[in-house]
Amino acid sequence: MFILYKFRKICFYRLDFSQKCVIIVYVKRYGFGIPLLGVEAIYLYKLQIPGGLVMSFDKIIAITRQYGSGGHDIGKALAEKLGISFYDKELISIAAKESGVSPEVFKHADERATNSLLYSLSVGLYNYGNNFSSVGDLPVNDRLYILQHKIIKQLAEKENFVVVGRCADYVLKDNPKLVKVYIYADLDKRIKRAVDRQDIDPARAKQAVLKADKNRANYYSFYSGKKWGLPDNYDLCLNSTNLTVDQAVDIIISYINICNSNKK
Repeated sequence: MFILYKFRKICFYRLDFSQKCVIIVYVKRYGFGIPLLGVEAIYLYKLQIPGGLVMSFDKIIAITRQYGSGGHDIGKALAEKLGISFYDKELISIAAKESGVSPEVFKHADERATNSLLYSLSVGLYNYGNNFSSVGDLPVNDRLYILQHKIIKQLAEKENFVVVGRCADYVLKDNPKLVKVYIYADLDKRIKRAVDRQDIDPARAKQAVLKADKNRANYYSFYSGKKWGLPDNYDLCLNSTNLTVDQAVDIIISYINICNSNKK
């Protein structure tokens, strides 16, 4: 692991995520005492900057979240800080483009389970993985799940990213790069966030929060066969109640750093 502070004196450094490197201007003295001004481009996979930012990053982070816990905002900020892709509602657009179905149709079916899938499995209409058949014969909910399942697996073969929801932790359960994070918060905090974002009264906000959690739990249980929110299913469970988005991001990055360090 290359450490930035190995230089005697750094004049400045600049991260360039588009080129996946950091540009460093530094002064280094050799044995004969003559200072030398140097410029180097160190690729990010070889670099770690003091303060917690992971540069030797080769992970896919799947975030499961309670409604109103800030999971989307945390995931997006995390992806931006790491310089990797972020997928949430974006998966709906990709699935719509691949299938020819209107994004609005998929939007209403997103992360909602139907009872048709059990029958479909029993009669062998399709199988999981990257090979699917007769998807067009299934209800919209199941078609969207299958498409997103396929897209997530294909993306995992090409890049590192942060993905929110969509049973991604289950879909990628055999991927060695996967980090599974569950984000939750106190109910009062989540109700307040729903009030602020949806401009509704607290009573309606509470109903919306509980209903969304129930839908997500049913969706996750239905397609994965596991219990949503159970700590055993995740690598890191994070209570965001008293955290800012940036603080939550730093905790997740610190966790990844620690795990990487312990594996050496």
